[in-house]
Amino acid sequence: MAAIDILIYLPNSYKTRDEQEYINFLWESYESNYNNGKYPFAFIAFHMLYMSFVYFEVWQIKMNRRLDFEKSLIAFSKDNEKMMLDATTPFAFVEIGESNFIRFLKLIGCDNAKIGSYCTSVKARNDAAHSNGRIFFNDVNIVDRKVDEILRFVDEIQTHSQPIINESLVTFLQESHDPDNREYIDDTDQIREILIHSNYLSQKDIEHLLTFDITQLNADPNYAAMQQLFETLTAEYAVAINTLRTRAHAPLVTPAQIDLDFILDERSRELFSEEERRYTLVRTGKLVERVKLHNVISGPVITDRDKLLPIPQNVIDANLSKVFPQNPGY
Repeated sequence: MAAIDILIYLPNSYKTRDEQEYINFLWESYESNYNNGKYPFAFIAFHMLYMSFVYFEVWQIKMNRRLDFEKSLIAFSKDNEKMMLDATTPFAFVEIGESNFIRFLKLIGCDNAKIGSYCTSVKARNDAAHSNGRIFFNDVNIVDRKVDEILRFVDEIQTHSQPIINESLVTFLQESHDPDNREYIDDTDQIREILIHSNYLSQKDIEHLLTFDITQLNADPNYAAMQQLFETLTAEYAVAINTLRTRAHAPLVTPAQIDLDFILDERSRELFSEEERRYTLVRTGKLVERVKLHNVISGPVITDRDKLLPIPQNVIDANLSKVFPQNPGY
């Protein structure tokens, strides 16, 4: 991935102009310092974009898993607890130390090892920012590696946040399907303000929402209205996709054409050689189907067993008190 890719992990749009201008300023600071060889300052600006991303992710936890979020505040002072609960913008979270704040990502399944890795960049940023008489990252190759590392962290966190994104959509559809009992009569306005802005959803978040199987809600008595609202969301996003496809001189698409397979095809073109494709296909339940369809080497031999990898024998042997089972088929 290139440094600019961090922008598709940041909100698609913002509640206020100040928020938008702040993110624009950070990106311009990164770009200007990088192009002028001021690599330590470029890294500082890029890391601030990274921490902004973390704030937005934790905001989504607060909005959609309120009880879990409240329980996680038990170790904080009363003042900080009140500040976190009363916050009206993710940027209010800056009052909490960054390394401690990153630990909120445990609420979406990031383990201690991952949290520790994500915090290493905070120390690296502090080393570059403090007046310590040393110049850190004063080489383009070093800063490029640090940017790549941060982008890898961001993508991992994004993957962990997908259940939260699904929950935000389901809640939105359940609470917003009736134009007479919501904030905005127009579907598009309701989507923009209540779903997109309130949750600070990114292009990546919306891209994931597009893969949501709306039929799993078909038992809801308001399913027809919810489905119509979801189709409006899909249509709005199709416009964004067509903007990119026009730039690439590719044929335009209609909302009806946009499904999970369409998104996977788009990702294969956009992220060629950059994406960990296997993980994407396993996560979306498409590994066996698409390998059989598109891979002439592995297609004839792949089976359901291959959705999981074999557990190394030394890991199995290390469990002395209980039998550690191998994955099925190995």
